[in-house]
Amino acid sequence: MDPVRVYSIWSFLCGFIGCLGSATCAIFYLQLGLSLADFMLVYICFFAITVVFQLPAGVLADRCGRRFTMKISLGFQIVAFALRGTATGILGVLASQVAEAIAVILGCGGDGWLAAALTKRGRSNELESAFGRVGSRFWVGVVLGGGLGAW
Repeated sequence: MDPVRVYSIWSFLCGFIGCLGSATCAIFYLQLGLSLADFMLVYICFFAITVVFQLPAGVLADRCGRRFTMKISLGFQIVAFALRGTATGILGVLASQVAEAIAVILGCGGDGWLAAALTKRGRSNELESAFGRVGSRFWVGVVLGGGLGAW
């Protein structure tokens, strides 16, 4: 299958799934009894984990392959949604955000995978247009996922 098509589908799904619950997260967290300080703690943990795990995720992608880390990323995203859906307080929400942060970091190797796949096939001249198409599909997923989640 064409690597641009595969990565476009992946990007769309990441945007769609990632934003599907984002529109209602604040309402859900308020219903769980989280305060503004809890919100801040949850998102500070999310962003701290994404910073801390950048390097280890890159090493894992270099050793095991970017396709492998992207598959693991999808697994962590599923775990994150399951944890969020069953959370009953701050600890459950934190656990879901940790899983989601790891999913985001592991999924970041996709750009490198696409560049390597196109270069390997002698199509490196298509990189700019490929990243444009992939990016547009990601944002379509974001809008559709966020809109459906808000609906």
